[in-house]
Amino acid sequence: MRINNLSTLQNIRNEFHNKFPYLKIEFYRHDHDAKHSSPKADQISGNEKISDLVGHSVNVDFEIQPLMTVGEFEKIFYEKTSLGVQVFANPQVFGCKLPPQIPGLLKTK
Repeated sequence: MRINNLSTLQNIRNEFHNKFPYLKIEFYRHDHDAKHSSPKADQISGNEKISDLVGHSVNVDFEIQPLMTVGEFEKIFYEKTSLGVQVFANPQVFGCKLPPQIPGLLKTK
């Protein structure tokens, strides 16, 4: 996954959805701990550029490993971009949040 200053939240959503059609990614102003969801008030629903949201330059390239857990992905994303994310089951497919401790959830289609 390549993210740079010109990447918008929608660009990232689209790239993520193309790789993981059964998952949904949501963006938050802050990171969250493993036992709690991010507050709804922190959710970012617009289509801003990631660099505008975090207030610094962003230029990262990271590979999503086949056995990476949801929790590992969310942690790495925050470390590399300073933007919190949460990954959910696509409500059209599952209708619930995925348990972050299950390995292999991020296998691509």
